[in-house]
Amino acid sequence: MHVQLVKYALTPAMLLAVTLAAAEPTTVHTFPVPNQGTLQLTAPKSWPVEMRTSANAALPTIAFGPKQGATWTILITPLSPARKDPPLPTPAVKQMVERAAQDAKAQSVEQSLTIKELKSGAHVGYYFSATDRAPKPDEFKYMTQGMFSLGELLLSFTILTNEGHETVVPGALNMIKGAVILKSL
Repeated sequence: MHVQLVKYALTPAMLLAVTLAAAEPTTVHTFPVPNQGTLQLTAPKSWPVEMRTSANAALPTIAFGPKQGATWTILITPLSPARKDPPLPTPAVKQMVERAAQDAKAQSVEQSLTIKELKSGAHVGYYFSATDRAPKPDEFKYMTQGMFSLGELLLSFTILTNEGHETVVPGALNMIKGAVILKSL
């Protein structure tokens, strides 16, 4: 019995040590968002980042992840209203994520996809995770997708991973929860 008490007392300390050892230095990245200001995202320093624009896409996408031999990628698209619309109500954001989950379910291993809340202070979002039933060799096996509201600005995000990258999803969700929009004066 005395041994069990010691075992349980050491477990939290060991978890703290592992967490601190896994902690990685971070850096703040800034991205201009038309009509909104500047989006700030804090990410591990080891995560490469670039802005992706294309002729057929109206909005640029922020992409974190290795450029070659990608085994994970995080895509974030800031959706800014063209005019001063009020922020989308929380139920509308949740409905958008629920529709995306319904679309993803057709290709996923899971029979149902659970919608989870992502909250930070007054900001709320939703996401789900799915496993691709038959990924092609150049595709990802796991996907976490959702939307996070920063007031008038909505962040649409997709986190794609393969096996061995379990820490990317929680790190990406924390980065999104910590997003800040700095208004232009």
